[in-house]
Amino acid sequence: RFHCRFRLISCAQGCGERISFIHSGKHMNKQCPMRMLECPLGCGVRLRQRDVEVHTSDECIRRFSATNSSSLSSGLLSRTLSKLSLSQPSTPAASRPTTGKSPKY
Repeated sequence: RFHCRFRLISCAQGCGERISFIHSGKHMNKQCPMRMLECPLGCGVRLRQRDVEVHTSDECIRRFSATNSSSLSSGLLSRTLSKLSLSQPSTPAASRPTTGKSPKY
């Protein structure tokens, strides 16, 4: 029996998206918000793609140790500092000169 490869199917991961059969692999591996991923901060937790932002900003045990990592956006740092009622320094620590003296702000 022949099935059209362009027929619409529901995403097998349960996101509710209807996609053509021929594009289902790409959707489930790269686009689906229900696909499983490892935490991008490296804590070892497996979570759904749709939950990554909340996990990395509010839940991950490595969220503070990785704030200077290039894998994090400045938006994550800003949200974290905002929640702590701190202000973000005008010059990131990594780019400040290391003269041994305290910088003047």
